[in-house]
Amino acid sequence: MYIAKNVLSKGDIDQLYGHLMGESIWKIGGAYAGSDDPLTHYPRAMAMDANGIHSPFLAGYFVSVMSRIRDQIEEEYGFVLPVGGLGAVGFNAQRKGNISLFHTDGDAKGKFTWSIVGFLSPQWDPSWGGELQIEDRTYTFEPGDFVLFRSNELHDALPIKVDTPFWRVTVACMIR
Repeated sequence: MYIAKNVLSKGDIDQLYGHLMGESIWKIGGAYAGSDDPLTHYPRAMAMDANGIHSPFLAGYFVSVMSRIRDQIEEEYGFVLPVGGLGAVGFNAQRKGNISLFHTDGDAKGKFTWSIVGFLSPQWDPSWGGELQIEDRTYTFEPGDFVLFRSNELHDALPIKVDTPFWRVTVACMIR
């Protein structure tokens, strides 16, 4: 797991969050195949996936952000993120009561190799919960942070403990 801190500034996040909340690409639905539990249904959106680009602005924005993440991880850890195609850019918006289940973004066949989760809520207090759990590691985030990990690792969002003034919005970028 590699962490890129403060990739996006407070101003970047404020503008991006406002843009995201105004996008018409959000759909409320099951986050997991085969789950009919309404608690696992929350707003989700795709900027790009195997079916194409659904939001040119958001897809382009995160293609650009990827270079900042690559540079920071290489400088901080000496790890060079393999150059590959950005295969998907998706968003989740969660609040208290929504449940995330452990899942992977890839499989042994390597549909996706790397996942990068970024935290886009304008403000977040750690006491609110919603940490990112990857296997047995838990990451308490700050807005603008991005976490890079192998796509075949199990991960989820821990429960949000309180009613919050903002959605817990994350972006997931998957690299082939």
